[in-house]
Amino acid sequence: MAVPPRPGAPVTLAEMQKRIDGLRSAVPAASRAALLIVGGNSTRLLKDGYLSGNRLGVRSGRLRGSVGMEVVQDGAGVSLEVFAGRSAEVNYARIHEHGGTIRPTRGKFLAIPVGPARTGAGVTKGGWESPRTAPVKLRFQSIRGGSMGLLVIDDKRKSTVAYILVRSVRIKPKHYMRDTQTAAVAAFPEVFGDQLARRLA
Repeated sequence: MAVPPRPGAPVTLAEMQKRIDGLRSAVPAASRAALLIVGGNSTRLLKDGYLSGNRLGVRSGRLRGSVGMEVVQDGAGVSLEVFAGRSAEVNYARIHEHGGTIRPTRGKFLAIPVGPARTGAGVTKGGWESPRTAPVKLRFQSIRGGSMGLLVIDDKRKSTVAYILVRSVRIKPKHYMRDTQTAAVAAFPEVFGDQLARRLA
């Protein structure tokens, strides 16, 4: 451990250079260590907070499972990337973050699976992803003056709704990534200061 000079004692050029060299080596190491800590805290915030019911409820768990972090060497420095929804199977991540309106790309309606087309956790059952793939015969039923409709299982004894048909769906922004970034930026200076002080002690 370096012994600090007595108060008021002159600092030699050699001592000053030694301190500068120590600072030069400590700053990159402290930066990387701080980013790893902040990144770990950020992924926990995303997984255990925002994507576990705080902002979005868990259905399949695919979005929560896609959360990760990476500390990247960027030229002379390092940067932190915390991510979610990179793969095609969670292509809905962007609209949940920023919000937006979903409209049909084919036909007039979006088909929202309900009832027998979904599990208890709210996940679409295999084979029921679209009315075209449903394993039963369906019948259209118009409601609300044609602005909405239902696809019901074609059973003469009773009608069971399998899909609600709507012309568009408005998704409110959840901002789980934006708020994670804000928390990370706010936490970094204190964590970095602590890591730097450990290396200069």
